[in-house]
Amino acid sequence: MTIDDTARVAVPEQPAAALAVPESAPPGPLSARVRGGWILEAVALLGAAVLHELLRNAEMGKAAVALRNAKTLNSIERWLGIYHELEVQRFFLNWPFLIDCWNVYYSTAHFLVPPAIAVFLYLKAPARYVRMRNTFLIMLFITGPIGWLVFPVSPPAYLPKSYGFVDTQVKYFNIGPHVPLRYGPDGEPRQDIVDAIGNLYGGMPSHHVSWSLLCVVAIWPVVKRRWVKGLVLLHPLLTIGAITATGQHHFIDIAGSCIEVALALLLGIALERALGRRRARRQRRNLERGLAVGTPPNT
Repeated sequence: MTIDDTARVAVPEQPAAALAVPESAPPGPLSARVRGGWILEAVALLGAAVLHELLRNAEMGKAAVALRNAKTLNSIERWLGIYHELEVQRFFLNWPFLIDCWNVYYSTAHFLVPPAIAVFLYLKAPARYVRMRNTFLIMLFITGPIGWLVFPVSPPAYLPKSYGFVDTQVKYFNIGPHVPLRYGPDGEPRQDIVDAIGNLYGGMPSHHVSWSLLCVVAIWPVVKRRWVKGLVLLHPLLTIGAITATGQHHFIDIAGSCIEVALALLLGIALERALGRRRARRQRRNLERGLAVGTPPNT
């Protein structure tokens, strides 16, 4: 057997396809490779949510702008013929118990359902979890801030009394503290009270709706049972009912949420693909180096 024959046995010829590493979705979060990494993942996401709240609350000087924009949205909805939020709220005000339920759902599901789905995906579908996490972060720090920096909007419940909305989170059972809105002699909300209200600028888009839609998109391909899919779809429907009955959002905010989720998903997928190409190039280079090392020098 010659040296060339030995080389062919030791290092078989590699077809070009062997170097073509597929640009697939990321295999899963890096934290999954570390023991107890899920704790770091949870702390990081919680920290991101807290930072988002701090950044949004730093916009305290735009209360008057947010109220003016809310009036503008109200006028736009009237012009479009979709202004029915007040009718919906007045309908449910006939049953105080239902308003209590809407208040509880508004205050709790928004903070319970997304983490529950994230944990499920982290354990059962790591690649889907990574996409949900990245999209969530994009919504927190890119698409969401565009809304409350460029076009801050206050909830309908904070509009002047003449608009007829009721702040149900103050007048009915609610979980957690809520600053009651008071009005001045001119019928406008008092500025000192408005400045004490934390969530005054995030009306457009509605993160309640955005997060609920993201939950559906993230988990839909994973679950197979129809009744589970039904429950998943029920969450955004109940969320829309909650934000309307409690006077926390305009209908047009829902359209903004759909646009936000679509944009954030596109950015998240683009990020995935960019990282996938980078990972493929790195793996290809490593494979090429391995082949070069395994091939004996020419004599």
